[in-house]
Amino acid sequence: MEKETIIVKGMTLSANGKKLIAVSPFFDGIIPEGVEEICDGVFEHSHFESITLPSTTKIIGEGAFASANISEINLPEGLLSIGKGAFSFTEIKEISFPGSLRTIPQEAFSYSSINKVCIHDGVEIIEKEAFSYCDELQIVELPESLKEIHEGAFFVDNALTEASLPANLELVGDNAFCWCPELHFKDELPRSLRHIGDGAFYCCKFDVPFILHDGIEHIGGGAFVYADIQFDVQTDKYETEDNILYTSGKYKTISMYGTPDVVSVNARTRVIGEKTFCQAESLKEVALPEGLIHIENEAFKWDKELKEIHFPKSLKSIGDMAFFDTGLLNVTVTEEVENFTLAFANTRIAEATILCKKVSNNAFFACGELLSMTFGKETTDIGESSFEQCSALRELKLPEGIKIIQDRAFQGCNNLKKVVLPSTLTSMGAESFAYCDSLEEVFVNGSPKEWNGFAFIGSECLKEVHIKEEMRERLINESKTKDPKFIEKLTIH
Repeated sequence: MEKETIIVKGMTLSANGKKLIAVSPFFDGIIPEGVEEICDGVFEHSHFESITLPSTTKIIGEGAFASANISEINLPEGLLSIGKGAFSFTEIKEISFPGSLRTIPQEAFSYSSINKVCIHDGVEIIEKEAFSYCDELQIVELPESLKEIHEGAFFVDNALTEASLPANLELVGDNAFCWCPELHFKDELPRSLRHIGDGAFYCCKFDVPFILHDGIEHIGGGAFVYADIQFDVQTDKYETEDNILYTSGKYKTISMYGTPDVVSVNARTRVIGEKTFCQAESLKEVALPEGLIHIENEAFKWDKELKEIHFPKSLKSIGDMAFFDTGLLNVTVTEEVENFTLAFANTRIAEATILCKKVSNNAFFACGELLSMTFGKETTDIGESSFEQCSALRELKLPEGIKIIQDRAFQGCNNLKKVVLPSTLTSMGAESFAYCDSLEEVFVNGSPKEWNGFAFIGSECLKEVHIKEEMRERLINESKTKDPKFIEKLTIH
């Protein structure tokens, strides 16, 4: 609070009367003329239903009315700035933004009860999540001056039914209109449009063809997944075929569109682009061509009906979370794949076959139904947290050829009871079998050169570790200051 203030009718104002700093329960809802700034959080969680702002208001601070019981407010002409989350979680039903405002800020009305928004000419930018999760929002009137709609601006606005994008719009950010299933775009999209973000129009409807013109510089991954749309291609930058949008030459996929159950990727395709099929909830089958090299991040994320996938031998990498939380039941990672970090995390996979050299970090993290793994002759390295929290595993016998088990590789596999390690093992990482609550017996058939003393820490049910004579003294020295209980359980075979 400022050093010099005055208190008038339940309000704490700055000494010059230009800043509203705080209000008491005795405030009558009318802010007097002369006040130019409503400071941060002044009405946050308050119970005033109606507030009247003076014509002199120029600044509304961050969270000024957040979570207030307010249902009615005026935004006067002359207003220059609104802070982040200023009206989030409020009961306001309608709002009109004056032309003096240039930017509608981040989370301005997120999670509010707003149902109609009118934005006057002059506003140029709608920032990130400005109207996200507004479940009652039905009508949005956007001005010709608007140039940018940023990330998630209208994300998950389930009631929104109609919008027209203004003639000067240049940018529609990531997920800007994502999850607006009833939203129809009735007019041709503006030629000014340059940038379309990831998932920008997920599951929207277009009543006229979407013109792909030369001026479009970027279309993000999964921009049109589940969108009811037809394209009018007027550029050599993009191509469409069988519900897939490609870059020129069909080298790389950009986005699925429509709601097909089965898709076949063009034979020329070398890259499945980021988020291309993300959230395609009814997609059941995808045919990938031989010659495909990369599957990028989140390409099939959240595809619940996708039960199986067959990778071509040409595949080199699978991006982070590419199949995260899908319906996959089994998978074979082919020989040439060099990286698949987090690729299959949180899936329903019960059987995994890994033929490549290394199991990437977090590759099968939290696959709670994984029962068995088969490793190829070339597989030597099990990466960090690669099978962490795979709670269905009950017995693990790693084949000859495995040399490295990295940190936390099998941590938290709570139903794992027995582990057999191969004679080829050279390195056992920290907490590699830590906190496996049911683990009772471990067989070490080799003499690993590196053995972290915390390998079995927290696995309190461990009864016996069968190990070679030559390993005993070294493991005692390694473990005695780190996990004394482990030493007590050593059994020489």
